[in-house]
Amino acid sequence: FHSVFFMVTGEATYERVAEVVENAPDDYLLKPFKPYALEERLTKALTRKRVLAPIHRLMEGNRLDHAGTACRAMVERAGAYWIEAARVGAELALHHDDLNAAQAYYTQVLNARPAPWARLGQAYIAQARGNSALQVRLEVGSRIPIAATAMGRAWLAALPQDRRAEVMEQLAGRAGDRWPVSLVWLILVA
Repeated sequence: FHSVFFMVTGEATYERVAEVVENAPDDYLLKPFKPYALEERLTKALTRKRVLAPIHRLMEGNRLDHAGTACRAMVERAGAYWIEAARVGAELALHHDDLNAAQAYYTQVLNARPAPWARLGQAYIAQARGNSALQVRLEVGSRIPIAATAMGRAWLAALPQDRRAEVMEQLAGRAGDRWPVSLVWLILVA
């Protein structure tokens, strides 16, 4: 929590950016960039670290209940970096098996702005609350993103090879220059 992990890369493809995000940097910047952009992004990352430092110190001291309380207070103030505090708070709530608290964080964030990690958290909670396998109930005529969901990919894999090639060609046509498939784009247009 004491260092800033900042990545600078020339790779702008979806796959490369996704790899960067999986490494959880504090921020990243695509080349080419102006020096002021680097300074601005580093300043923001350092400020975020400073603002969240009290929470991180509590976590380092294994005072997770106090860290959760600090997250809730920061979220309630809705000041700078409250969304990051909500993310940490949700993770701490899940660590304590408090699904209701985690759900409250995710809902509050999603009411403020789209956040894929919060949507994923809600899906995890929905699955964790069930006592059986996750079920999907679809209405007649519902659409499932083929390339962006496990169900869609399973359907695609089960197709005969010639039909699968035809569907893949249609997906590539819809994606245009975003092919190979950008999952974010497919989720947005599905």
